[in-house]
Amino acid sequence: MVKVKVTYQLLDGKEFIKTKELPAYGGNDFPTQFNTGDAISQSKEEPQGMFVIDKVDKETKTIFLKEINCDPEHWKYAIGKGPNEDCKTRNCPLLNNCPISAHLMLMADVD
Repeated sequence: MVKVKVTYQLLDGKEFIKTKELPAYGGNDFPTQFNTGDAISQSKEEPQGMFVIDKVDKETKTIFLKEINCDPEHWKYAIGKGPNEDCKTRNCPLLNNCPISAHLMLMADVD
């Protein structure tokens, strides 16, 4: 486990900063599983919301997240829903690459 600073840029313009312990694989001193553009949802800890990794700074061991305006019904509850017309009106940057939609496709039954 590695201590990493996570900086959240919230929709209301406020910044939320906390330190997290995250797994680092292969003897690395920084988690390599996070990439710019990846989506992360947080429903059980503050701040709650859907975030996109805006920047990863290995030198300062900081991950910068930017909140996106995603309806909680899409990411917060066990029954996820993929993109809909509301996503278009919210101008979601993940509309064409929705992580919830991909999750639902992976969980679908195959006949």
